Amino acid sequence: MTGGDMASHAKRLASFADRFASLRITSTGAAILDIPDIMYNVKDSTDDPKIDKLKWKQLLITMSAKSTGCTITQACYADTPKADSGSSHAKFSVGGHVTTDPSGKVKKGGVCYLMPLCSWHNSTARDDEAFNHAHTCMLQLSGYMQSEPFETFMARIDGAAPAAIVYADEEGLESRALADPDRETAKALGLARVGGDRLPESFVILHRVEEGGDTFYRIADSRTAG
Repeated sequence: MTGGDMASHAKRLASFADRFASLRITSTGAAILDIPDIMYNVKDSTDDPKIDKLKWKQLLITMSAKSTGCTITQACYADTPKADSGSSHAKFSVGGHVTTDPSGKVKKGGVCYLMPLCSWHNSTARDDEAFNHAHTCMLQLSGYMQSEPFETFMARIDGAAPAAIVYADEEGLESRALADPDRETAKALGLARVGGDRLPESFVILHRVEEGGDTFYRIADSRTAG
């Protein structure tokens, strides 16, 4: 990876920090379910398909392997619309964000689904088109946020971590749960490989908050070079 690549990772993190600097960040859950409903591409579901989509695909594979119920089929689920001859269909190219709402919109903190899609069906050119699907085992995501990097999702999954750090390095964005949200904890974990025992140049620290029966996260500290 080049320095320019690291700058783009830092920019993605800065965008997340700017959007949610003073807002509640809803806790996120994931569960394997059978969903036969017609699906539609979620609009604005990722800010970096080349980086995040591969990891959403891996999340589907990992969750399916752990499931004691249905099994996710590793092929594009969408039977309609019919793909062009010679297209990427029926490969399992990405973990595609989909919704039962024909508008393709999912409110922040709402529910959407993740299912195997080929690049042809996952394209914005297929927005607003109905996906019928014979395979019904997929991942239900709760606490959805538009254009969210995979790493900030995983940092909050199931509200399990009392705190977490998401930081940029040369390989992309990384996340680690923190038992103690202190900056000194982040230093002690040695997360800043390049900078010795210093914090990463670009990072966001999330704290879990429980209030009025709700669990959510807030940005407790950040430094972004984006």
